[in-house]
Amino acid sequence: HGVEDLLTGVIRKRQRFRSVDRRRLKEVLKELKLSQSGLVDESSALEAGRILAADGMLFGSVLERADSVEIYVRLVDTETTEILAAVDVYGEGVDIGKLRELSKGLDLKLTDALPVVEGRVIKIDGSRIVVDMGKKARLANGMKLIVYEIGEPIRNPKDGSIMGLDVKKLGQARIESVMEKMSFADLIGETTSKGIKPMHSVITR
Repeated sequence: HGVEDLLTGVIRKRQRFRSVDRRRLKEVLKELKLSQSGLVDESSALEAGRILAADGMLFGSVLERADSVEIYVRLVDTETTEILAAVDVYGEGVDIGKLRELSKGLDLKLTDALPVVEGRVIKIDGSRIVVDMGKKARLANGMKLIVYEIGEPIRNPKDGSIMGLDVKKLGQARIESVMEKMSFADLIGETTSKGIKPMHSVITR
């Protein structure tokens, strides 16, 4: 009991991922004529996730014994149903302190499985792009990329100091094939190759 709330709290605190408000989830479940228990069925849960425009959903199980606990968590892409990450933790002794510790461990493992890395577009072929990141950057099939263009520096009109860079989001792509030093990704959603050029930047989502 409480593992879900503890893990959600840790994830929100780290701010690596954003979670969907439970009130919105309840509204969708009502629309689908499902109860909270309906989320046990993975296909129904993923359908709810798609309606909420969530990129992924967490599915987990807790195996509790007299003196130990194991927690298994999978992050599943709502669109492709592909497993993006699968992690687990084990601890001896079952109390709230141990569960907090294990929740932090799960969060660290999820963050490590889906690293934030930046790279460049090096080639464009129709709706497919090639980026200069591969296995060494810990990319994996199914990961999403944000493609963006870095513009001119934004300067403070008072003293001319640089306050930041003008960044324009061009779209998204999904990793389809990972090699040692580069990866192939397909443009997704409303993203088109129009306006995307070699040397534009990409970052894992």
